[in-house]
Amino acid sequence: MKAHFLIVMIGYCSVLMGQKDCQQSRKAFVPLNELGTGYFRGHQGGLYSGGLNNPTGTFLEDLKLFSDGIKPLDSNAQFSTTGQIVFIGVGASNPRTEFQAFQKMADTFRGINRSLRTVNTCIGGQGVQKMNQLSDNYWKQADKMMDSMGLSNLQVQIAWIETENTASADSSFPGGPRSLVSDVRVLLQMMKVKYPNLKLCYLSARTYAGWVSGGTGRGLEYPRDYYNGWAMKWLIDSAINQTNGFTYKGASPSIPMPVYSTYNWTNGNQTRQDGFSMNCDTDFGGDGLHLSVAGENKIGEQLFNFFSNDVNAIKWFKATNSTSIESSSSKVFQLYPNPGNGLINLSSIDLSKSRVRIYNSVMQELRNFEIEGDNQTIDISDYGSGFYWIRLSTDQEDIIFKYLKL
Repeated sequence: MKAHFLIVMIGYCSVLMGQKDCQQSRKAFVPLNELGTGYFRGHQGGLYSGGLNNPTGTFLEDLKLFSDGIKPLDSNAQFSTTGQIVFIGVGASNPRTEFQAFQKMADTFRGINRSLRTVNTCIGGQGVQKMNQLSDNYWKQADKMMDSMGLSNLQVQIAWIETENTASADSSFPGGPRSLVSDVRVLLQMMKVKYPNLKLCYLSARTYAGWVSGGTGRGLEYPRDYYNGWAMKWLIDSAINQTNGFTYKGASPSIPMPVYSTYNWTNGNQTRQDGFSMNCDTDFGGDGLHLSVAGENKIGEQLFNFFSNDVNAIKWFKATNSTSIESSSSKVFQLYPNPGNGLINLSSIDLSKSRVRIYNSVMQELRNFEIEGDNQTIDISDYGSGFYWIRLSTDQEDIIFKYLKL
């Protein structure tokens, strides 16, 4: 027991010793989703083969079929209108807090599928090399979490995964990411055994780690952060090609179907072409690796936006006939100006008896009130600058706006 405690403390202290250096200059890499049909060291970019960022062809048709097949199950894996669709989050420390942020947003979303249960099984310090052993403590804790929620492993049909081999110091390319592909393949094979009804595994790429200045595991340091996205891409490519060990369909599939969800890597502070960015000062903690609350919520928002808008994910994520997330460009509901100084105009054909709830960036409710008429001015000019969620609830639907106060 003492020896175990000492090992844990040494690992904990090593994290604390890491320092963030926001001035650290690294070689510029191009995000995979911007590289497209271009090449990096002889390998074509894009999140999917052919330099594309979305699934196509037979793979897309398979994704549609798998998504359509996700239905509520009882504890014996039988379809039931009162059953559950279990969606688990798998990974270490950053994934844990990212998935928590996603869960908060999903929990306040009125359009959520009421059969969906999200379970955060992520544990800090657990690299894929540990999770690849079914007997590891990671899976014992996952079982306890499931039991505490009254859920069965047979009800797990969806997983979100963000992971890395924290023990690997291989910074070569393509060797490093190729090795990680093998690691994640083993993880998926093992999860298919543990969760026999697991159909879809949504993969995310890690955030930038170029500001880390020592004190963390070599497997977590730059440039493995960039290579992580390549590993997820190549794993999916292997599944598309139904390479031996990567088969997700047929009589005896070896892994669940892997697909990309969010690509979180940025070239340092640079804003990507899709508008996504991560800031060293505000989005990362003192070690440059772990995210701040703002960073956690930023990734959580990425996940929420993906699952609530992806044409296949919404089949199981949203309730039937639920309203998608709208923005200030909605043709029916309008919120303007956005960004603004805190004086918000909200209008529609009929807002009578609608309810407005205002949340801060970490989903804490700040205001809750009913409005009359077709137009409403909301005053939050005394609130601090930053992002807020404005939730409009009518008798039939929820509309959620993301508002930026300048």
